[in-house]
Amino acid sequence: MPYVAMQRLAVQGVYALFEQAIAHKLQYPKIRLQTVTQTPVVLSRAGKMSKYTGQIMVTDGGPFGANRYFGRIDLDGVFHATDSADVPVFHLLQRLSENPADVASEYGKLTGNCCFCQLGLKDARSTAVGYGPVCADHFGLPWGTH
Repeated sequence: MPYVAMQRLAVQGVYALFEQAIAHKLQYPKIRLQTVTQTPVVLSRAGKMSKYTGQIMVTDGGPFGANRYFGRIDLDGVFHATDSADVPVFHLLQRLSENPADVASEYGKLTGNCCFCQLGLKDARSTAVGYGPVCADHFGLPWGTH
């Protein structure tokens, strides 16, 4: 897919993950992943003081002002990219939207940490799935089936 065509990418599934987490009373849901080129990608919801309140900010996870800002996912689930977003970021977001359980599982198996809470995966089942049962419930994902 050419870069110009990806300036706006429909990723409603990503927005739905955050809505699910908020429905489960998480105040500050966050998802930490990395691209195939090992670029960190962190998704978090913009707070009340942001001009993008409720939208999902997509960055490299660095401190505000010193981070790499890839873009934002609006309330309709559309990713609005900046020039910092490259093809691996687009592909990661698209895959997360289409199959969040697999993407979360890959990250957990790669790092040994849950992509949602960043806690280490301690038991055999969580390690096999790639994320824990509590986070699976919060984000509406299957657990114990990977």
